[in-house]
Amino acid sequence: LGFTLGAPLTETIFDVHFERARGEIQGAYPAVNRSFARYIRQKYPHIRYLDREDDMGLPALRQAKLSYEPMEFARKFRI
Repeated sequence: LGFTLGAPLTETIFDVHFERARGEIQGAYPAVNRSFARYIRQKYPHIRYLDREDDMGLPALRQAKLSYEPMEFARKFRI
């Protein structure tokens, strides 16, 4: 179905680096996300937040990430 990869970022934040799932299977990405979130909750009970990283300006990815009702967004800067 799919897989995801991430690592603890701080004591309370787990960074989700990427997810991959079969796009032709409706609901595959939400299923991978839900399953991974449950796994993180069990393995790291002190983790409170999942950092889903940048959407790279891709509209579909941004829409998908917004569907998870994020608590906040990190501000970006260019120098």
